[in-house]
Amino acid sequence: MKNLLPFSAKFLVLSASLAFAWSVHAKSTSTVATPKETFAPSLDFASSNETGQVKLIAKVNKYGFVVDVDVSSSTNSALNQPSIDALHRWTFHPATKGGKNVASKVRQVFTFEIGAIAIGDVAAKSRLEAPKVLRQISPRLSKRYSNITGQVNFLVNLDDQGELTQITLKNATHEELAAAAESALRKWKFQPASKRGEPIASTVVVPFIFYASDASRERTIRESRSLDLVDVQPKLTKRHEPTLPLSMEKETGDAWLHLYIDEHGYVAQADPLKSSNPSLAKYAQEAALQWKFDPAIKDGQPVASKTAVPFRFTGGLLLSEAPVDKNPELRHSPKPKVPSELADASGFVRVLLRLDEKGNVVGASARGSSREDLEALALEAVQSWKFNPAVREGLPVSSSVIVPFEFTGKKG
Repeated sequence: MKNLLPFSAKFLVLSASLAFAWSVHAKSTSTVATPKETFAPSLDFASSNETGQVKLIAKVNKYGFVVDVDVSSSTNSALNQPSIDALHRWTFHPATKGGKNVASKVRQVFTFEIGAIAIGDVAAKSRLEAPKVLRQISPRLSKRYSNITGQVNFLVNLDDQGELTQITLKNATHEELAAAAESALRKWKFQPASKRGEPIASTVVVPFIFYASDASRERTIRESRSLDLVDVQPKLTKRHEPTLPLSMEKETGDAWLHLYIDEHGYVAQADPLKSSNPSLAKYAQEAALQWKFDPAIKDGQPVASKTAVPFRFTGGLLLSEAPVDKNPELRHSPKPKVPSELADASGFVRVLLRLDEKGNVVGASARGSSREDLEALALEAVQSWKFNPAVREGLPVSSSVIVPFEFTGKKG
């Protein structure tokens, strides 16, 4: 695994006044589209320190939903997809003409720098300056958390003096990291945002990205015991599923990982063992690093351990605790019913389905989406899906699969 710094952070500026819009129906409108709900780009560990600028143009329908996004220019192509994915999730107060809602186009700029991602056009002509980090404090973690690789995201309100007035936890791969991250964040200092030279209040998103320390990871690998040398094997208590890009959702294959689990149950390292499709192993690794176990026990004490874990990708992802001889097969799959206001919306939803030994859907939950307003449509559709069940040793068994839904909308 690539050696990385144990911690890094960026802050992401969210400002509704930073978007620019124009109508696709006429040269002018009574009002332009303005952001209602915004989302910051989400960077993975490999791209967390990339820099550059991505300029996008989004089509917004008369209901305020983003239906298409194109890159107009970019200085770093690695940042294009995170920017596109973020803008697809935005919603707007739609543009109007003559008192009626109309479709429009919106220009949006994401500027990525070490320590900051500005969301919006902060060029000189806009006369708006984003807040700047003046002092950045790294979280202090106890030894218990030294093997965690994960991320914590906060929504932060700043006043016109750059002081933090409110901190809200947005999400975390490991919630136990949140307290240390928030404690560090409260010691940060900001230069306030400004407009026409006057300081103004603003809102930022601050993501803290954590990496397992080299020393702790190497110690865990060295001390890890095989499962046949422990009294109680580690038990998985929190599982995060791999998230594939849409271009790979239909890929099939197996990927085996060698997991090193520390004495606190955190995955210190996930090494590929073998794979029928090597391109899938990377996504399995990213998911496994977010898992949590009850640790292995030897002589009444928790100890580090190592185990091999299979991932099977079948165009959905088979999640059975034990391997099966035959995957579940889809035999009835009505498409989602899309209301008129979302008819031209594009995006994706991944749904986790739990199937019984007859192939019936007994549970469904969203496991990631590009926009939350599409999740209910996918969840409603899968309730009536039917499968031929998975088979193990000649007998039908319960199983779980992840099904990707892609909404392509109406083009043109």
